[in-house]
Amino acid sequence: MRKIVIIGGSAAGMMAAVAAAKENPDVDVTVITMDRLPYRRPAIPALIAGSINKPEDAKVFSAEALVGYNIKVVCLSEATDIETADNVISYISDGGKQKISYDSAIIATGSSPLIPKITGSDKKGVCTFTTFESAAEIVEAAKDTNCAVIVGASFIALEIAEALMHKGLDVYFNV
Repeated sequence: MRKIVIIGGSAAGMMAAVAAAKENPDVDVTVITMDRLPYRRPAIPALIAGSINKPEDAKVFSAEALVGYNIKVVCLSEATDIETADNVISYISDGGKQKISYDSAIIATGSSPLIPKITGSDKKGVCTFTTFESAAEIVEAAKDTNCAVIVGASFIALEIAEALMHKGLDVYFNV
């Protein structure tokens, strides 16, 4: 049986998993994700706005759909090495090192925020918005202030600004 391993459980990784399973129902698809469950990161503004309260509400596919496609998701796991000569991916899961073989591998990890080297960028209340946990941190920080500064002006940053404005904060941009 052909094995496909996908690193990354956001929308791109999950779409790749389902596409592979639809293309060949006999394929063995495994998704390795650092998140506690796969979810759409573009839904983070909705988490901040409060229209979605938990990552389960931002899922890409239901657990039933994934089972139906025979897709295995390994959560809270970090891929650490890809041995292309042996077609093996090493990852850390449950505190221990694991290995999984593959015929095809897909890296769909998305991006990581670039935090500018600005004095104070490591202080409490300075947040990124790429994970559910970071969205929860923003919601918590917004409770104790009346303004927010957003560095950058991506589409999602603008949506987060709107969510914070609806919470009554004055929002400023540093672009």
